[in-house]
Amino acid sequence: MQIRHFSSILALALATVPQVAAGKAPTVLSPMGPWTVDYAEERCSLIRRFGDDEKSLVLQIDSYGSPHQFRALVFGDYVPASNRPTGKISYKFTPDREYRQDQRAIFGKSGISNATSFLTAFSPNDISQKEYLKLSEEEVSRRMENLPKVRAEFEDATNSMTLRLVTLKEIELRLGNMVKPLAALRGCVDDLYNSWGLDPQPQHTRKRTPIPDTRSVRNVMQNYPTQMALGGKSAFLSVRVMVNEQGEAGSCIVQNENVDKAFTDAVCAGLARHFEPALDAEGKPMSSFYQTIVTYLID
Repeated sequence: MQIRHFSSILALALATVPQVAAGKAPTVLSPMGPWTVDYAEERCSLIRRFGDDEKSLVLQIDSYGSPHQFRALVFGDYVPASNRPTGKISYKFTPDREYRQDQRAIFGKSGISNATSFLTAFSPNDISQKEYLKLSEEEVSRRMENLPKVRAEFEDATNSMTLRLVTLKEIELRLGNMVKPLAALRGCVDDLYNSWGLDPQPQHTRKRTPIPDTRSVRNVMQNYPTQMALGGKSAFLSVRVMVNEQGEAGSCIVQNENVDKAFTDAVCAGLARHFEPALDAEGKPMSSFYQTIVTYLID
């Protein structure tokens, strides 16, 4: 694992921002240092700690290949313990008028710290979680045809993230301007593409990702590995499948670390071997990758 410090981003001085606001205002946490960029083999991460020496929280923004859609991992003293593996949180960025309500989250541990993770994007929230959950599998797949773009104006206006981890308890993270940190994260993503044998530029301008047969995705979700179920084991997997311009699937890689082999085998065996291929900027088939998240939970 290689960690590079993105030291050109200056942390806000702790003295300039109160750590705890009075009354019902959020608990405000300032950064304890600059953002760092973690260059892992299959993942890029922005990482920053907020708070003080007595009590702190870490925000980690992970990309497994997308320059637009991320998984946020939050862990530390401010994250409550949970006796359930999944739940809901709400959060908002500076430009958001309202909270992004009831986002599905995974709860657990990061090391010895309480942790939660959830999907996010630094762009306007065009669909609520409630509306998204009502979409059919076909509608979810077809949303991939309209890939999100970098929203520079939204990123430039974002300098905070407010989390509602439990009812009426809000934690505001003073992120600083997000344009340069996210540009650094995307530079890491370009390195991932190169390591996968892909030219980054066509991947940025593609019109569509590869689209699998929705039945194969459903089969993967429904087939819990027997030995894992009997052992009461759960897993979160980020999966990458290389797909050529004919739509033929190549290598299948589980991108996150420390996943039981039974889970990785089940996912890669269950996914379709043929896809609708990705489309380039001109609408022509191109070689690319399909990336998805599979969560196995015993709740």
